[in-house]
Amino acid sequence: MSGEEIEVPNSPNLPNPQNLPSLLICNQDSMTDSAYIITLGDTSNAPIVSPPLNGKNYYSWSRAMLMAIGARNKFGFLDGSIPQPASSDPNFSNWYRCNLMVSSWICASVSPEIAQNILYIDSVEKMWKLLKERFEQSNEPRIV
Repeated sequence: MSGEEIEVPNSPNLPNPQNLPSLLICNQDSMTDSAYIITLGDTSNAPIVSPPLNGKNYYSWSRAMLMAIGARNKFGFLDGSIPQPASSDPNFSNWYRCNLMVSSWICASVSPEIAQNILYIDSVEKMWKLLKERFEQSNEPRIV
């Protein structure tokens, strides 16, 4: 279509735009670039990889987690490149919410025994480092 306007007839099944709550409309590129965006598909109680970390499968588990968390644009919480802002910073609540979400993904993607050991760690970065230090030394075969 070459810039033509299309008239959409009023329908009793469609909501009246004047009755809808205001929505923030942003440039789609800026929306997808923000690590603070949480989508409807990002639930906190479901594992994001399978099988869960059991202590013997660290290398394959961590690779799967890096892919899953990276695909959700939250890798910076793991490596610390998205640091915790000051509590007075306007982004603090966004950071805190995302940090909790990524923490819940990790806890849901490990065995119950491992989850109990990391549940009270406040920072995703610290949680990720602890898991790496604890399980990276396993003897799981790797393709080099």
